[in-house]
Amino acid sequence: AWDVYQFFMPVYGRAQGLSATAIGVVMSAFGISIILVRTLLPFAVRRYGEARLLAGAMFIACVAFCLFPLFETAWPLAAVSFLLGIGCGCGQPLSMTLLFNASPKGRAGEATGMRITVNQIGHVAIPLLFGALGSVAGFAAVFFANASFLAFGGYLSGRNLMRH
Repeated sequence: AWDVYQFFMPVYGRAQGLSATAIGVVMSAFGISIILVRTLLPFAVRRYGEARLLAGAMFIACVAFCLFPLFETAWPLAAVSFLLGIGCGCGQPLSMTLLFNASPKGRAGEATGMRITVNQIGHVAIPLLFGALGSVAGFAAVFFANASFLAFGGYLSGRNLMRH
């Protein structure tokens, strides 16, 4: 989600006629949100737990991606970017915590290395795949496709919670 946002938001903003400054404001709202959510994350984890919070974060990010195509001006896009930052800001630290906790004793480094490898492959593949989708089907398709992946991930996370 983070990669798609960072790749597409400037392009989407430019297509909507936003200035570089306005695009910077929109993207800054995302960063501010991440800082805020990470300062509050320890309290939220104590209250809801890592897995439940991660599932919720995916659904929040899903909603944000569904909202992006509905807006064309800077302030509403900044508000949606802030919402997306809440979801994305939780994702990385929570997934690392869950990965560490689920790793066999003494093998957390291997698990982390695998996660980083997959993440870096995503940094290459995601812009290519979503760029191709965007050039064929438009911006809304990119945002909705990413929202679909997030919804599916949130569903799987929530389903796993129900089992335990």
